[in-house]
Amino acid sequence: MSSTRQQTIAVKAHKVKLRRHMKLEPAARAILENCLEQIRDNHAAIKTGTDPDCVRQMHVGLRRLDSALKIFDHSVSVPEKLQAELDYLSKKLGVARDWQVFSCSTLVAIEATAPKEAQLSRLQQAALLIAAKKQKRIYTVLKNSRSERLMSVLFTWLEKSALIEIDKSLKNKHSNTKLVSFAQKVLFHQHKNLLKRGKNLFKAEAGADPRTNHQCRIAIKNARYTCKFLENLFDQKDINVYINSLSTLQDILGNINDGVVAGRLLQDIDQGIAERQDNHTAAINFSLAYLLSQDQLQKQKLRSTWKKFKDIHLPEPK
Repeated sequence: MSSTRQQTIAVKAHKVKLRRHMKLEPAARAILENCLEQIRDNHAAIKTGTDPDCVRQMHVGLRRLDSALKIFDHSVSVPEKLQAELDYLSKKLGVARDWQVFSCSTLVAIEATAPKEAQLSRLQQAALLIAAKKQKRIYTVLKNSRSERLMSVLFTWLEKSALIEIDKSLKNKHSNTKLVSFAQKVLFHQHKNLLKRGKNLFKAEAGADPRTNHQCRIAIKNARYTCKFLENLFDQKDINVYINSLSTLQDILGNINDGVVAGRLLQDIDQGIAERQDNHTAAINFSLAYLLSQDQLQKQKLRSTWKKFKDIHLPEPK
């Protein structure tokens, strides 16, 4: 992809090209630099282009970076001020993304089942206007001097301090550890953590707690990103089966989370009705009922999908 194209449209993550006989330090650099590339390219695209998917892809890039740093836990720590800035930016991106999903996906699905008297189209138009404002706001945030400084500090830290820290730590702690063995241990520990979180997910109706679902969804997302980073080291069929199973679980938990977010955003719209003198009561009530029914269906699907996931074996190395 040309640099001009990268600066005008959203850029998805490129595949990390690891080799079996690489040492841990260059493998870590390759993974972190891959995350950095996605963040940098989408930040550039936001400054010069109009593709709304840039917001999502930049958010994905920040989440991939967070997952990558977890792989090399205790080898490097993000400076406190830098982490605070990254959290601030991620939150802003997340808000814009929530309204985009709500207006362009969730309400579209609800409208397809709604009777005309529910007037879902009017509600969706109101949501689209709010989403457009949130999108415009995040574009403003990402074009200001604070964002520029953050990108500069992030790139400098990753390209210098962080990589030096990782190099020293990995050489000291894992001087005789092969990359494949390291990758197997990482996948094993993440899988073990997932199984533990899965027990909490179904314990005493814990699935009704959005925080429990969210924590499990984040753990699944981290595991999927880790597998994508390391996939070249494992049997392609095995790793694809495992990644696909993680993706299915992530989608279901993502749907449940989208429903929780949609309920909150509907309340935001409802609270503003008096000020705007609009009346979306019928549409909001229908939407809430729809979300409740879908929540139950998704949780049933989650339980059966989780049972299948527990029977899947971890991928074998090449």
